[in-house]
Amino acid sequence: MVAVLQALDVTIAPSKTFFGRVSAGFDFLGYRLTDQSHRVLGIAKQSIVNHMTKLTTLYEQQCSPEILRDYVTRWTRWVMGGINIKVCFTDVVDRTQLRSRYRG
Repeated sequence: MVAVLQALDVTIAPSKTFFGRVSAGFDFLGYRLTDQSHRVLGIAKQSIVNHMTKLTTLYEQQCSPEILRDYVTRWTRWVMGGINIKVCFTDVVDRTQLRSRYRG
């Protein structure tokens, strides 16, 4: 693998690189891929964390509801462009945290 990358003049960042089995899964472009990805493609946990961080930042900056809605709409379109399953956030974000965070 390293020889192929060197032949293509591609450098790899050691801190971001791990050579291992695909069955363990890996994140790529915001999605979670495994050897079962042909059946189920998931969203990387970091993508959801980043989304919630951005949404929280926009909310704290007192952006209008329209801006918040537009951001969520664009993010959802991006997510659904790569997968065709119902998105579930329960593994990453506790709903009680969301409720308390976004109440006036």
